[in-house]
Order: sequence, then structure tokens, then C-alpha cells
Amino acid sequence: MAHRITTVVAAAAVFGVLAGGSNAVAANLIDSRDIKNNSVKSIDIKNGTLQRQDMGPGLKRLLDSAATKSELAASNGALDARLDALEAQDSSGANTNFKANPGSAILDDTTVGLTATEGGTSVEIANLDVPVQAGQTVSFTYALANGAVYGAGSPRVFYEIAGQFYNTFDGDPTDKGVDNKNGTFTKSVTVPVNGRVGGFGVVYDGETTGTVTVGQVKVGDYTVKFR
Repeated sequence: MAHRITTVVAAAAVFGVLAGGSNAVAANLIDSRDIKNNSVKSIDIKNGTLQRQDMGPGLKRLLDSAATKSELAASNGALDARLDALEAQDSSGANTNFKANPGSAILDDTTVGLTATEGGTSVEIANLDVPVQAGQTVSFTYALANGAVYGAGSPRVFYEIAGQFYNTFDGDPTDKGVDNKNGTFTKSVTVPVNGRVGGFGVVYDGETTGTVTVGQVKVGDYTVKFR
């Protein structure tokens, strides 16, 4: 009986030390062997404290897969954007993403058709991006059909350099251009300044009848590609 009492007292003393002792003592007395498996929950873990080495193989594979898919998606997005940009250019580096407005159509890479509409119609691009020097020419060849006529400088080509717009009717709107004796005419004007051609378009305006076919459009030595 005395032995049992002694044992109980000793145990109580030890318990008292643990309960009243410092946290450092308690921490030193508890290690991973004292934690029951599956007893630690998410709420017990401070955010940001777990490292990759603390994760199981399955979770690591899942994270690696997610990262790879995210990186691949980002890479594919950048590649698609680059391909779109390249597709909008020809081998010279000029842009080719022309827009045909109602009444107009891109017939092939270098030819457009424009049917007279109230208020006019056009095939245009916001930024052709072609360098040009003063003294070079902008020119185009056209054919009139179905009652179409050349009048008031139309059909015409406009081009923009450094925010300034120029037209092929500048100087003499009555000049039809050179008669090629085959049903076509070639209109040519001299570029007044050095720079890069940005906005550019082929226009048939101010007319309500007929169809115009325009091709062999050139800016300096560059033959304009409409697609």
C-alpha cells in the first residue's frame, strides 16, 4: 500500500512539473512520436509554413501538372499572338489585314473590286507600315465597268504619312491617268515627303453606278497585298 501511494505521489509531481513548467520544457518533451496519426488538422497549421518537402507524392504530382498546364497555356497564348501578327504581314514586313467595306471585295492578293454605293465604298487598312521616300510614287491600275466613270478624282487611293493624308487626285482631280489602251488606266502621283505609310485605302466614292476593279497598287517599289 505504501508503495502504491509513493508511485501516485511521484506521478502527481511529474504532472505538476509539466503543467506548471515553461513552454520550452513542454516543447522539449513532445516530439512527432507523441502526436497521434491523422490528428493534426488544417486549422492547426499556419498558412505559408508548409514546404514542398512536406507534401506527399500525389500532391506534388498534382501541383507539377497544374504548373505545366499553366505554363503551356501561357506559352501557347504568346505563340498564337505572334502567329496572328505574322499572318497579318507579307514577306516584306508590310501589313496585309485590309478590311473590305460594304460594296467592296478583295478579289485576290493584289486586286479589289468596288461597286458603287450611296456615299461610296472602300478597301482600307489602318497601318500599311511601308517606308517611302519623297520622289517615289503611289500608283494603281483600274478598269471601269457597268456604267462606272472616273469623276472628281474617283476611283482613288489615299495614303497617310505622319498623320498627314494624301490622295491620288491631289493636284488635278480630272486626270484619269495613263490610258493603257486595253480598257485600263494607270494613275500615279509623286510622294511629297519621306516617312512610313500608315493608313491606306482604295476608294470609289461619290458615284451610284458601276463597278471598278483596281489592281497593281504600288507604294514606291512595294506592290500592295490585300491579304
